[in-house]
Amino acid sequence: MKKVLALLIVLILCLTTVNSIYAVEKRENQIYSFCVSELDTYFDLVEKTDEELLAIGISPEDINYLRSISLEKYFSDLKKCTIKSLRTMGYTSYQIGLIKSYNGEKITRKSKMMAASATVNGYMSYISTPSVYSIRYRYSWSWTGVPVFGNKDMMSTAWIGLDSAGYTLNVSPSNISCSVSYYSTTSGAYKYDSSVSTVTATGFNGKNASFYVREPYDDPSDGTSYVYTKNGRMTLTLTSDGTTQLAAIKVGGAYGHAQWTIGVSISASCNTSSGSVGISFSPTPAVTTLAVKTYKITATGIMTQI
Repeated sequence: MKKVLALLIVLILCLTTVNSIYAVEKRENQIYSFCVSELDTYFDLVEKTDEELLAIGISPEDINYLRSISLEKYFSDLKKCTIKSLRTMGYTSYQIGLIKSYNGEKITRKSKMMAASATVNGYMSYISTPSVYSIRYRYSWSWTGVPVFGNKDMMSTAWIGLDSAGYTLNVSPSNISCSVSYYSTTSGAYKYDSSVSTVTATGFNGKNASFYVREPYDDPSDGTSYVYTKNGRMTLTLTSDGTTQLAAIKVGGAYGHAQWTIGVSISASCNTSSGSVGISFSPTPAVTTLAVKTYKITATGIMTQI
């Protein structure tokens, strides 16, 4: 089987410290965590020489496939869409202006068309402190527009529990929910899939969920086909053994975006030996690690970077 070439946006958050006092359900507090241009990650590879690509483990076959990708054709086809359709896809007025004025010129990292690229926005949210033994949080992400490459992606979250003295505390996840929203580029209607399966991570305390960026849903009521993922989220509660209060959690969230691949199998790994939470994805011929941040989460729901 042809070796799969994957470029993964690895987007990492490290969040820490909540007070271990009891708190009833509180409003969600959300902190913006990252914003990454899809095409920036594409050019991280395409600007390398063939020798450099071979050196990082990319096969000659995959290099040829990489070189065959035409962003010029993609944006030329996009230009044929109506302004209304482009708005429905999520493009801003400025981006629509760029797309409509595109004349087929070669696209580079310095091209103005880079501003028309879809970006991934990510968030980590404190939800509540249901008891002195548990903390509930959410990892979520959203595309600003239609991604150029639509294959199988993954979201992952990992955690470390801490007691009041700062020592590692075993915690277990519960009340897990995971969802992805697909949207129509023709009508702007949404189709919610609230039953995305999560799997227990291998080798670290965490949960993973895989999904297709392009997943058609034909709605017989209106004939709409929902083909792109717009956003997704994973929400869960971490609970100690019930005898030791959960004083803090360190939580990581990551999004793995595979480009110019079909049916790629993505796996996640996590290194917690340093007491931090860092998630990476494989296959890893080229991996970009971005937006490493640490936050303090209090029992009142206030999140601050530390």
